Amino acid sequence: MPLRVLADAGAEDSGRPSVSELSTENFDAHVQNGTVAPWFVKFYAPWCGHCQRLAPKWAELAERLKGRVQLAKVDATVEKELAERWAVEGYPTLILITDGSGYVYEGARSLEALESFALGGYAQGPGSPAEPEDEDDEAASSVRLTHLTIDAAVRARGSRPWFINFHIPSCGHCKNLAPSWEELARDLKGSVNVAKVNALRERALAEHWGVGRFPTLRLVVGDSVYDYEGEREVAAMCDFALGGYASSRAAVLPEPVVPLELTLMDGLLARQHMIVAFVGGVGFAGLVSMVWVRLTRGVAENVEAAGGDKKAQ
Repeated sequence: MPLRVLADAGAEDSGRPSVSELSTENFDAHVQNGTVAPWFVKFYAPWCGHCQRLAPKWAELAERLKGRVQLAKVDATVEKELAERWAVEGYPTLILITDGSGYVYEGARSLEALESFALGGYAQGPGSPAEPEDEDDEAASSVRLTHLTIDAAVRARGSRPWFINFHIPSCGHCKNLAPSWEELARDLKGSVNVAKVNALRERALAEHWGVGRFPTLRLVVGDSVYDYEGEREVAAMCDFALGGYASSRAAVLPEPVVPLELTLMDGLLARQHMIVAFVGGVGFAGLVSMVWVRLTRGVAENVEAAGGDKKAQ
């Protein structure tokens, strides 16, 4: 039976890479237990509100993963036999099939989390998105930077140089570098700040810094940035950070990143753009109070909405 290919329901752009529609008849022939290529399959019901909200994200995810992971969907209300075979009990059920095994995804339904899971996170266990470095952050010697902290860190007056590793969790070279990077952080403690940026989470930040491959290692010294392209051995990286960079070509430090969005909880973004004018005697305490009220009210509303979604599910 030929494979039906169509834009996922709810997708804004029908020109996006398509999501394959699978049935009991063609499932095995095309998926082949993920031995040829990984498949990320969404079992859904047309009437399911959660499924409808996920649809545009699923289409965008197909665009992001094009050529690496095939996105598909199965109408479980029609393909009941297939749904039973895969033990589908709720909607949507998301299963990553690769190398003869299936991994049920149970994490947040954000694009970043879904992408991370599909690109290697499934190996951490069923339903566990790939962010292995998070578990070791407390014991790590390197510092985690985000779009909210990087500018304050690298631009601090009198700051030591910053050696930054832009990486993604699923990258094999990044994983191989990880232990050496932590060792480097210990060796350079007190001389150079060693940091890392999860470019999967901080996609906009990585693009702002012109990062296009992983890992990308950059040393920030004052207003200058130096790319490290040498051997990924601790001794070589240490020599570069402690002065070897002087023989490399310097680039100008990127302009500060202006954060426009605040993530309050997984999958829920509160966009609160505030224009604050300091007039006369309006002080810092008043500003903090106003921001705190806005944010806590937004969190409460999002928590209440999330609770309603869980009950509906």
